[in-house]
Amino acid sequence: MFLEFPDKLVWSKYAEQIEQLIQDSEGEIKLRKYFTENPWILSHCFCRNEGVVFSEYRVTKEEQADFLLVHGRSMNIDIIVIELKHPKAKILNKNGSMSEYLNMAFTKSLNKTIDLHYQHERHRGDITRYIKQLLSQEKRPYQGTIDKDFRNKARLPIEKYTLQTVIVIGNRNNETEDEKMFRQNFQLYDPRYEIIPYQRIIDMIRNH
Repeated sequence: MFLEFPDKLVWSKYAEQIEQLIQDSEGEIKLRKYFTENPWILSHCFCRNEGVVFSEYRVTKEEQADFLLVHGRSMNIDIIVIELKHPKAKILNKNGSMSEYLNMAFTKSLNKTIDLHYQHERHRGDITRYIKQLLSQEKRPYQGTIDKDFRNKARLPIEKYTLQTVIVIGNRNNETEDEKMFRQNFQLYDPRYEIIPYQRIIDMIRNH
């Protein structure tokens, strides 16, 4: 039913392919297609090869996430919204304020997280229905190693769920010191949201 995680991988090959796409003028579109065709990479980087990866998951009639990951962790269920933005986009203006590109990306991702929270609250009495909805999408999701207690965890109360938004944007090699500081401070300010450059994914692949 689901795609299987590849048994043997030449990790450097995938890292090199992503590096090439980062330099492409249509990098955002091509990277989204690349990760849709290779969902195990997101599973490896953000879920330790566990859980389910949905591409272009529709959160509401108006909003859809580039990728939505669901996986079990200890006694919790984690839901991660991943937004891919242009690898050449700047995250700060010259005056140090958040760039319009990042501001729009953050607002959209924040709205998606809020929508997910809303759906959880609405189904507080029956969280299982929401997980069943996730697992019964028409598009077949990628499934990594599923915790044997995954469906039992799906019945946990809302307090046992963690939601996170990850915005992948920009090129670490072209960042200013202010932008590097901004990334670090932003996550310290609110760990539910993380802004990372594409090289961070490459690092996670190479350090598997």
